[in-house]
Amino acid sequence: MSWKDSKRVSTRLLRGVFVLAVAAAAATSASAQLIDNPSYVTYTAAASPAMPTLLPPTTASSLTPPPGFWDERGTVPVTLNYQRDNTTAGGPYLTITISNNTSVMGNYTLHASPDRAIAVGNVARSKIGLVVAQAPSEVFINAGFYQYAGSTYNGQLESETSVVDGARTTLQNVSAELVGGTKSWGTNLSTTQAHAILSAYNIPPGGVVVLRVKSWTLDNGVTAGNGIMPLSILGRQQNTGPSKNFKVSVEMIGKSFSGSYVSTLEVVNNLGVIKQSSSHASTEWSTQYGRIVDNFILDMSAASMPVGDYTLRYKVAPSAGAPGLQLGTTSTSVAEVNYLWANPADYRYRIGNVTVSATGGLHLGMSFHYYPGASDTKFGAPYGTYKFVRSLASDKLWKPWWNVNPDGSLNTTDPNRWIDLDAWANKFAATGQRKLLLTFFGSPTAASSNPTLISNAWGTDAPGISAAPKDLNVFRQAVEATVSHLSGRVFAVECWNEPNSRDMFSGDPSKPNVPLSTQLADICQKVYEGTKAIDSSIPVICPQADSPYTAGYVYSAKTSAGNPITNYCDWVGAHIYSRLSNDTHSKPYATQSLNQALRLLKVRSQQYGISAKKLAVTEFGLNRCTWSTTPAYGRVGPGQTLDDLANGDKADAMFQATMTMHEEGVTALGLYSYDHGDDDPTCRRGGSYIWSTLGSDSSQYLNSAVLDAFGNARNQVGTTTTAAP
Repeated sequence: MSWKDSKRVSTRLLRGVFVLAVAAAAATSASAQLIDNPSYVTYTAAASPAMPTLLPPTTASSLTPPPGFWDERGTVPVTLNYQRDNTTAGGPYLTITISNNTSVMGNYTLHASPDRAIAVGNVARSKIGLVVAQAPSEVFINAGFYQYAGSTYNGQLESETSVVDGARTTLQNVSAELVGGTKSWGTNLSTTQAHAILSAYNIPPGGVVVLRVKSWTLDNGVTAGNGIMPLSILGRQQNTGPSKNFKVSVEMIGKSFSGSYVSTLEVVNNLGVIKQSSSHASTEWSTQYGRIVDNFILDMSAASMPVGDYTLRYKVAPSAGAPGLQLGTTSTSVAEVNYLWANPADYRYRIGNVTVSATGGLHLGMSFHYYPGASDTKFGAPYGTYKFVRSLASDKLWKPWWNVNPDGSLNTTDPNRWIDLDAWANKFAATGQRKLLLTFFGSPTAASSNPTLISNAWGTDAPGISAAPKDLNVFRQAVEATVSHLSGRVFAVECWNEPNSRDMFSGDPSKPNVPLSTQLADICQKVYEGTKAIDSSIPVICPQADSPYTAGYVYSAKTSAGNPITNYCDWVGAHIYSRLSNDTHSKPYATQSLNQALRLLKVRSQQYGISAKKLAVTEFGLNRCTWSTTPAYGRVGPGQTLDDLANGDKADAMFQATMTMHEEGVTALGLYSYDHGDDDPTCRRGGSYIWSTLGSDSSQYLNSAVLDAFGNARNQVGTTTTAAP
């Protein structure tokens, strides 16, 4: 995120709500992350076109899509080429070449016909096998559905299982599943028609995307009419630490499930039930089909229950007190039967795991980009809430930490070389109450491999900043010197910032044959080695892409020696914007799901074999006054944005988001950002991305309701323990 400009607004066309959840608790492949449970849903093929064979073997550029498919080029007409490829290994393929020859971002969607009627509770599934032969890092590629209520457009579905990894060049099998009757939070209408799509968004000017599609299968799933099916929690191994409460959101698919029911969540170890909590959820279950969410908050602090590993078990029964329903069939592998009950058996479902630890919990931090400075005297800073402070630039702070002589060598003699860095560090970490997250980003002009380059994100204030350092050994010396100078006050270090964006990382122009991802990995190796040489206990964070969608760009990077970039970091993750979770009644605050974004990060960690690494999100915030963050249906009036929510809802939305981060296993959360340094009360500047400031009559003031909510979240799930690799 640039200190100077507002967060970039994606041109991605999101017109609906993510409605499906992940159903494999400890799976190791993407294909397992589905609601495809053969004991609950029976699939039959609706259409399985052998796509490559539907085209003649030609290279003509005027070809249209295969019969049964049609394309949409968005508002910017991209140039398309379809051809059958019989020569590339693993083929034949339908090769789709999408070229954006315009000066603005472009989009592309391939539609599969016909639309399919989908009964309430049944499932439409779209499965695509494809290879991403070429794609700029900005591009989002998704399988999904357009949803319709009769003939009315009802939103767009792209679950975490349907997001294509644009950095992976081998065959990927992605699936999207849509449950009939699912109500769109944008329209409140129930979905009755499913329309399968494959999309590529955010194709930059001059960008070329090449997709090789091997197969596309459309299936219909018939759901058993015996209630609901809880979906397993994906790899939840969260350390709850000394926190008072732990949030658990149970997601389900359902069919014809209504009436008054009581659900129960049990926390079990080998000695039996340790904790139990019940909820009454008839309203949500009787009005929502498809994706049902049941929320629990339990006291799972190390002070109230033994440290160790626990299983989460879920059951649901009519409120009259009958034994638990059989949700699915007896053959399902996730069912647990308590045989102490009389027939019918009391069915419970294993939905995940949780670890209680005395040293766990969430490290909660904040970005203060203009502190110290003029805004400091205007607002003051709510220091007490935050465990760490992150900054890319506190009024051009990149220069002091990476101080070089005119010849590019490290400046070690100027007595004032630390003056600005010390002012920032002393502001936030003078007395040990909090520490500093150092983002080692950017090349000062004298040390830049491209010193005349002007980045769109930074402008003429910092020529050459987005280029790679011209001397990586001097760069490592700068890292070592900075970590040493701030000894005892460093929370963690982070390599670079949003490197998937060319505005943030453009590489070394003298190395045209070295992929940018390889240059990035070489830089991060130096950050890791330089940090660990000074203090091996400091966690090193992998570069954070600007979205979970682009995390594969980082995770797939390898050094010049062929070593994975993830060998040189302790924590992984990505920045997350414009997503929120649910309120206490399971109703979402925004149409884009925070849970889905975090689960996509877990899927990527599994795919790259790094699930054991801790998850961090060093930037989280909202483009809260723009189309890109749409409030859920009924939250505000037509045409209004999240900024039109009442302060109480804003506060709860931020509280629930923080609790969800902890629930999904995030170790460190960096809120972005407290202040942007001016008095403009509009959402683009001045007021922060987390509602911590409000504005009216051309002035700003603190939003005490939101700040109190973060304090409450800190008290619930925050930790004061030392960060560790």
